[in-house]
Amino acid sequence: MSLGFPFGLRAHDYGRRSPEGLASLLAAAGASHAQLAPAKALLGIDAAAGSLSPAAAAGIAAAFEASGLRISVLGCYVDLLEGGDEEPKARERFLEALERAGALGAGCVATESFGMRAASRGEAYPLAFLKALEALVRRAEELAVNIAVEPVYSHRITDARAMAGVLADMGSERLYCLLDPVNLIDPGQPDRALEGALRCVELFPDRIKAMHVKDYLPARGKLSIVPPGSGHFPYGAFFKRASALGLSCDLIIEDCAPEALGAGLRFLEGVGAALVAARYSSERI
Repeated sequence: MSLGFPFGLRAHDYGRRSPEGLASLLAAAGASHAQLAPAKALLGIDAAAGSLSPAAAAGIAAAFEASGLRISVLGCYVDLLEGGDEEPKARERFLEALERAGALGAGCVATESFGMRAASRGEAYPLAFLKALEALVRRAEELAVNIAVEPVYSHRITDARAMAGVLADMGSERLYCLLDPVNLIDPGQPDRALEGALRCVELFPDRIKAMHVKDYLPARGKLSIVPPGSGHFPYGAFFKRASALGLSCDLIIEDCAPEALGAGLRFLEGVGAALVAARYSSERI
């Protein structure tokens, strides 16, 4: 499919396959990059620390490079406070992902903050989470790789203000935001969807590494996730304003079945996705 903007796909939306089979399938769908969660998308890789070995990472990198795909986001969505200090299994997995990110040519290693909404407790975000994240950011600095945190309305880092606080407190060029406009929506106030996403771009446009693209429909106080263009998110208004604010990042289509991809991409092209979609050379970065 020939489009006026480059796009990525969330790899595990296409099933669990061999690295070669998965990379070939994603490239055939027209993607130039992918968000890869190895334990969810690849046969032979599980969620335990140690599974993403140096040899496994080398094989994955070779398969994706052969298909002309970048790994824009290496997904390691774990709760960094899981198990506390005595059983830091989640952090061990994240450290392993950081260790392999360079070999994989990954643009960043991404996670969410999980937990309860910090705002409901009167906090910008819990200090325990900040402490856990700080140790990983310092390791990322040593390895010269990047971390991205995805704010989510129902999690510890709930919105643009909280994310801006984390970025400021860390003070690291290796820490970024992964923006998901739909995940920022208060289900009780879906009419404010554009406001939440644009606030991130207003506060830190140069710290947004990638953006998830999906859509939503209100569903009895909740949100039903649908392919781009099938819901209510005002992408045209978002792309126009975000571009004026200087946003340029990887766009990753997620929660979109392969059979709905073509229509979703045509919709995004028509509403101006090219205004913010980052473009890279064919060289690995």
